[in-house]
Amino acid sequence: MNNINSPSIQGVPFQTPQAGKQVFGYLGTLNASVGYPFEACHYLGIDTLVSGSLNYPIDMETYQSIQERLNHLNTDSDEYIYLWLELNDQGLIMNWKLFKLPMYLNEIEVIYQSCYDFESLYQVIEMIHSLTNVNLKAFCWEVLKNPPLIKSFVSIPASKRHHHSFPSGLLVHSLECAYIVSNNLSGMDALSQSEKEVTLVAALFHDIGKTQTLEMSGHSSLGRLIDHEQFTLMALAEPLKHLSLRWNKGAETLAYLLTWKHSMGICRFVGGNVIKFADHFSTSVSIRDMGFGDKPSYFSFTDLQIGSKRHYINRLN
Repeated sequence: MNNINSPSIQGVPFQTPQAGKQVFGYLGTLNASVGYPFEACHYLGIDTLVSGSLNYPIDMETYQSIQERLNHLNTDSDEYIYLWLELNDQGLIMNWKLFKLPMYLNEIEVIYQSCYDFESLYQVIEMIHSLTNVNLKAFCWEVLKNPPLIKSFVSIPASKRHHHSFPSGLLVHSLECAYIVSNNLSGMDALSQSEKEVTLVAALFHDIGKTQTLEMSGHSSLGRLIDHEQFTLMALAEPLKHLSLRWNKGAETLAYLLTWKHSMGICRFVGGNVIKFADHFSTSVSIRDMGFGDKPSYFSFTDLQIGSKRHYINRLN
């Protein structure tokens, strides 16, 4: 039996699990009995803010998979292990994610409750963990620890009626751009690992200024007056300030990549071109999906009205 240490949640009694929902919290007890002379019995525990401590029966295969994942997490002293579960109507586990974060449950719970796409949020967390530059990683965690900023970042659409115009669309678009940049730069030996990672982070947060100009229902009053690009550095001001104290060259490069546009001339860092390409490509794919969303698979042509513009879209079947 493995007892996973997590900060205690006081005042909430043990409860039995409820079916047909997602559950999120600290990883609790991971229990596997020997099974002799009785039938083997395995349990997975989770400590939540909403429902207290919950236990779920799991099969041996699930137990072994979770144990293997747990063994590879290698947590530091400031990190906690989190568990996300998806249950079927019978209350049995259909899917699970196990990950670590340098954040308390009450901090990440605010983000989790605001997000409409947990899979994308999980991938962002794993992407930050993949960074090898400790200063850049600390910058990203600091961004995630800004509740008003991140609640908006993980919940709002990327546009009012254009690309990724659905709840958590900004998060999905940002993640797509970061993956496109990562895939394009991975084989470029001319760039240092630090430059590649700064470029990836710039792609991830390139539209974070939209947290000041967009709301769930459309543009904010400020967004009707000022373009979102003018708020990028303001939204990241504190994390950038702290990054500059630890790694000034990295902070300067990140600020440049976050604000560079074609009208400024040739980009001084080649990754800026990849970010713009990723932005356009992700946008185009989203518009394509919107156009063909309600069309049969054999359709190869469609058109889409967005505002006053009509887009004509083709695909090869």
